[in-house]
Amino acid sequence: MATQTTHTICIIDDEAPLRDVVRRYLEHDGFNVIETAPHALLLLDVMLPGIDGFGLMRILRTAGASPSLTTASSVPVIMLTSRGDENDPIAGFALGVDDYVTKPFSPRELVARIKAVLRRIYSESEKSERPLEYGALLIDPIRRIAHHADHSPHRCAISSRTR
Repeated sequence: MATQTTHTICIIDDEAPLRDVVRRYLEHDGFNVIETAPHALLLLDVMLPGIDGFGLMRILRTAGASPSLTTASSVPVIMLTSRGDENDPIAGFALGVDDYVTKPFSPRELVARIKAVLRRIYSESEKSERPLEYGALLIDPIRRIAHHADHSPHRCAISSRTR
């Protein structure tokens, strides 16, 4: 039987009542909720004072250049907005947002969307760690070993490609 991993969700929204409702629903569903790092997923409001969510996404997605922010560049993000403009979700997805939710929204639906994003993100990372088999060839990406049934195992450089 698989054990349930408790994920930490970071909420960035300038509306305190909304943060409180979302926090309560997420905590009720077993998530840890914070308003600072480290986190497994980021809930990001589009309309923040000072810098909007799009500007923050640009910073997060280019953060890979900074060693201290490398994990921030790959953290899944769900954007929240009260704006109904069709171009906003398109701009968000172009910046690397994983999902987009328009306010007002059902907290239960938000929890379901968070679970779906986490399931997709973490099942993909688990798949990339499994040994790959192709006929008599076995490639272990963790140990970086390729093994053919007719030969002894060999260490090799294994590169990962983005799709």
